Amino acid sequence: MAILLTGAGAVIGAVVVGLRQASISERQATISERQAEIQEHLGNIEALKVRADLFERRQVIYRATNDWLSYAYAYGRVARPYASAAEIEVEELTDEEKTIAKGFQIAVHDSRFLFRPAVHDGLRGLRAMGTALRRTDRSIASEKRRAERRGDEPNLEKLTDQQDRQMGELEKAANAIDQLFLPELNLGDLSRPNGPKSGETLGA
Repeated sequence: MAILLTGAGAVIGAVVVGLRQASISERQATISERQAEIQEHLGNIEALKVRADLFERRQVIYRATNDWLSYAYAYGRVARPYASAAEIEVEELTDEEKTIAKGFQIAVHDSRFLFRPAVHDGLRGLRAMGTALRRTDRSIASEKRRAERRGDEPNLEKLTDQQDRQMGELEKAANAIDQLFLPELNLGDLSRPNGPKSGETLGA
């Protein structure tokens, strides 16, 4: 009888231990599942932070480009990071102008890493137009300076016609700026923009 009771006790003990182990395993599985959910949630938060940071950095480039274009529209010439003596005689170089010019230079450089190639190519195209326009502006300033020294009227007809054409080309290219930028200025899908193909550029 004692042997039977001992055996029964052992069986009951084994059952209790088994139930406890099953309960512990179930709790561990629940904890592991919860930890996986937390890790996934943290991963999503980190991904959102990265996307938001990318969005803000792209916005900086977009704003710098618009500031540069707005300056050109307002003054009929592009912002200068520096100016020759002849240019300064015509119009003083301001801190605002230098800041806008520098901001656009940085935007062109950084766009290479933050946008698809079409955006970088487009901004390089704008910069090239701006460089050509600056050369014309310097030529106009130099001609005015030479004419003043000669004591006669400057001959600016060809240069001003060229300046007008260059401004027209710049404005035409700038009209495509939103179309070029906006596909990647979408906070909902920053990693895979559905914008124009890489061969498309401003003014194309």
